[in-house]
Amino acid sequence: MNRNNAVEILLLGLPNSGKSTLINALTKNKTSIIGSKPNTTRDKISKTISYENDKDIIISDLPGFLDKPDEFNINYQNNIDKFINDADKIFFIIDVHTKDFSGLDSIFNIINKKNLSNDVVTVFNKSENFDQNALDKRLYKYIYSDYFFCLWLSQARIRSNT
Repeated sequence: MNRNNAVEILLLGLPNSGKSTLINALTKNKTSIIGSKPNTTRDKISKTISYENDKDIIISDLPGFLDKPDEFNINYQNNIDKFINDADKIFFIIDVHTKDFSGLDSIFNIINKKNLSNDVVTVFNKSENFDQNALDKRLYKYIYSDYFFCLWLSQARIRSNT
């Protein structure tokens, strides 16, 4: 739990996996800058939203995780453990079309090293016009107890795995 008993959900993933688009959709606000250039997000960006009888959720967007961060991202990368430790839930955001399995493995190893698998939801992003049955078999490794497919058509919608 974080400030004022609000629950924090941390959006963690590779550059351009759609984390900023997702936070904007969930907060119904332009909380985070969106760009096609990797690492448009340079710092942790958080937004509090209220639901059900004034309960609060803090949604935090992180810069895309890099194995070998440049000088602009080194400070963020050095703080990733703190960000993860402070979060109540992690949304592991994965572009369904990615081929960067080395980068995904790095995030996967951080999550597993910290024994956080029960606190992780895998979100397969950019899955409009995507057949779930065509999911690259190598991506199954990154699925935790819950997973979802996100669609980005005219508005963001989330389709559950069930």
